[in-house]
Amino acid sequence: MNEFKNTMDVFKLLEKTNCRKCNKPTCLAFAASVFQGKIALSQCPFIDEDILKKYGSQKLEYESAFEQDYIKVISQLKDRINQIDLESRAEKLGGKFLNKRLILFSTKSKSVAKPLKKL
Repeated sequence: MNEFKNTMDVFKLLEKTNCRKCNKPTCLAFAASVFQGKIALSQCPFIDEDILKKYGSQKLEYESAFEQDYIKVISQLKDRINQIDLESRAEKLGGKFLNKRLILFSTKSKSVAKPLKKL
């Protein structure tokens, strides 16, 4: 089964009637929803059976480029945080490391700040 690279790949396959039978205002809006995985290509009443066989009739899950970048950056940050030796950092920061948690104290008072959870 082929996958779409972008919304225009889907749009090129459509009749472009803007019939609204798919419950979308335009064929371009329908194509965007298909690309984003919100609806299936088969929900277009004019789509050819051969196209459905080639591309499938199930909803496809896509992530936008922003979502892909976000997931990548968060993953990298988690990896970096997990590499930090929190026990040695606690000593340098004047805090404590208990139960796999870094506990920092305010310099103005002796109250305990909320522990930072390990990701």
